Amino acid sequence: MKKEKIKIWRESIRMSQILLWKDKITVTIIYTSVLLNLGVWLVMGWLLKYNSQGVIIGHYNVFFGIDTMVDMSNGTSQWEILFVPLGGLIFLVLSFMMSVLLMVQFNNLSEKVDKKVDSLISNKSIGFISSRLLLIGAWILQLILLVYSLMILRIN
Repeated sequence: MKKEKIKIWRESIRMSQILLWKDKITVTIIYTSVLLNLGVWLVMGWLLKYNSQGVIIGHYNVFFGIDTMVDMSNGTSQWEILFVPLGGLIFLVLSFMMSVLLMVQFNNLSEKVDKKVDSLISNKSIGFISSRLLLIGAWILQLILLVYSLMILRIN
């Protein structure tokens, strides 16, 4: 009984991944998110490699001025600047995994719901829309992180 449930769960995950990868808009969102995150990595890596000063300004506030600095002379603290792209990458991977799980949950739910009930929006489409919104949120975060990293590069 338990092995059968695991087999059904694995099959529904595989079907949800196939559904996600067949949609061109979703694939475009995922690929551009990865490219934006790669851009953040490149900008922050370039900042670490070609910084001529001893200090990297990590955050600038209009009211208070510079409020976060990373000392480049200390070997351990210079990697603090890479927390920004690492956080974006972790958020992107978690968003993708959660979108697949949303598709699985709503696909399983739609199979359990009575077929006689007619609704305007089915549970499969709700799962698809919610997973796409989650991926759009990850894309927006990657865009914000790229703008942030470019502004940090401009300040330094």
